[in-house]
Amino acid sequence: MKGKSDKAFHSVILEKLMWLTKKVYALMALGFFGKLFTSYSAEEQLLYESRLFSRVRGFGRAERFAGAVKLRMARSFENSMILGAIERGTSSLIYRKLKTYGAFLFSLGAYGVLTGTVKAFAFENVTPDSRTLLVNATILLLALPLLTSRDTLSEALLKSRLLSPVLFDWLGVSRDAFTKQKTYPKRYAMATAMGMVLGVLTAFVDPIYYVAIAAVLLGVLVIFRYPEIGVVAWISAIPFVGFLNHATAVLCGIVGVTAISYLIKLIRGKRTFRMKLIDYPILLFAVLYLLGGIFSKGGLASFGAALIYVLFLCGYFLIFNLIRTKEWVKRCVVAAVFSGTVACVVGFFQIFTGSMNASWLDAALFSGIGTRIVSSFDNPNVFAECLLMLIPFALACLLRRGRVHGRWFFALSSVLMSVCLLFTWSRGAWLGFIIGILLFFIFFSKKTALVLLGGLLTSPFWSFLVPGTVAGRFLSIGNLAESSASYRISAWYGIFEMLNKTWWCGIGVGSSAFEAVYPGVALAGTQAIRHAHSIYLQLLAELGVAGLVVFLLIVFLFAQNGFEYLLRVNNREERGWVIAGIASVAAMLVMGITDHIWYDYRIFLLFWTVIGLVNAYIKYGFAEVGHYHDYENNTQYASSLEIGVDTL
Repeated sequence: MKGKSDKAFHSVILEKLMWLTKKVYALMALGFFGKLFTSYSAEEQLLYESRLFSRVRGFGRAERFAGAVKLRMARSFENSMILGAIERGTSSLIYRKLKTYGAFLFSLGAYGVLTGTVKAFAFENVTPDSRTLLVNATILLLALPLLTSRDTLSEALLKSRLLSPVLFDWLGVSRDAFTKQKTYPKRYAMATAMGMVLGVLTAFVDPIYYVAIAAVLLGVLVIFRYPEIGVVAWISAIPFVGFLNHATAVLCGIVGVTAISYLIKLIRGKRTFRMKLIDYPILLFAVLYLLGGIFSKGGLASFGAALIYVLFLCGYFLIFNLIRTKEWVKRCVVAAVFSGTVACVVGFFQIFTGSMNASWLDAALFSGIGTRIVSSFDNPNVFAECLLMLIPFALACLLRRGRVHGRWFFALSSVLMSVCLLFTWSRGAWLGFIIGILLFFIFFSKKTALVLLGGLLTSPFWSFLVPGTVAGRFLSIGNLAESSASYRISAWYGIFEMLNKTWWCGIGVGSSAFEAVYPGVALAGTQAIRHAHSIYLQLLAELGVAGLVVFLLIVFLFAQNGFEYLLRVNNREERGWVIAGIASVAAMLVMGITDHIWYDYRIFLLFWTVIGLVNAYIKYGFAEVGHYHDYENNTQYASSLEIGVDTL
């Protein structure tokens, strides 16, 4: 059978088709567009050899002065009382006996249960708080195994079968930091007294706040010591923070703490800062957002929105400078796929329970569609945007070599995400998905052209395979009678009227600025919209023509950087995540034609996270194959911003 199949594959027709396919790929790589989209490093070289950079390199005296200042700052930080207190406090927590923690938690839980019981039975008309009692009882039970342990926290972490692989193998924390022999006083009496006070206070304070504060403090300490974990943390948190009341504030907190930790490490000489060609327009983009918040029709609310956008754009620079190895890129990608898979499990629950409503549907045209799932997001389109960026990475992980059980997980993830994307019933996302997946496989394998040819030949039979509701929903794209399409077009009329007066400078950032200006030019029935229903029109409206041009320049440079990497590197294992990044960004740009894809701050952060991860992966991938020259890896401008070695 194998010999016959090989012979069939190498038939004359298929050989001719493969020859034609290779010719097309060669023309794409070596033709005008191929050269245009693979000249990133040449343009970067021109930038570094330009007069501006020549003048910067000529300021040798200023550079030496800056280096001396940075060295003095690094020494002052190393000898500062605050840094010393943090180091001593962290060390005290790591090398403290578990019995001390057990005494604190046992006292907290016991006095909490006792206080809650007394409060319920000693006072009339007081209903027992079952949740408070349950939390205190749980704390009490968790303290019991700690009281019987003889290990310190560091020893327990090293021995743990659950936490040790996560902390040391997956997150890359050095075991050496936990193997030091240090002894601290047990302090059982002090721990018990602190637990007693906090336990009694649970009569007035919900103990869940204790848990939250402890988790936040622990997270801050970990990120301050290892800022790379902060990047993994916000990537993992993006789908989950939707269950909280202040999702954006949580992400701002994680990104902000990571940025502060990175800056401290940079000053101390334990991290480096470099900028490549694409980083300059991204920096300019952040400046435009900041100016769009200052000079805005939306007032203080607009300035607040601009600060969030700028902070999340800083996340790109954090990723580019902190994620320094392919192993760290892998950790970030796996974290994103895993969290997206969990969000899809929530989406499946909504599918089977029918717990969502159909308020985002035209009931007259789509009566056969019961619900649109949203998972932890507020809108099905937002959930679809998240899935658009994660599905290509799940596929790339699936196609990489690895353990069988790992590949099964990524196969399951790809299926779950694809099904959930279907049940968002977002037509823009479906169209973006088709374009993104086509690009993914076209770049991944030259045989994709043959599959596309087969798909075209069998297209008359697709109607028997695709459910009628799906086909009807997809084919309704462009149907002006459908309420969503007609509403967008009516809104765009008003937006174009607004742009006639503001296209050159914009109206400012955020919904507040849009709502302050748009109703005055809106057509009847569309005064209530809060954004332009198109990322391109939204950028024109908010930042003017400069914002749109800079964004398109960033996309162009991102494509150049990615395509050049794909042209130079032939190993599929090394190409997968770059292909996934290009596919996910392309899918979002397609969906962005009819949707404001950055309306949700989480998607804005995820978008620039993907850009940062791909550029970081390319940077170190090229460094390994020796593609970049010395001046590109360590330019005079970059080295002037370095303080020390790039180590943990």
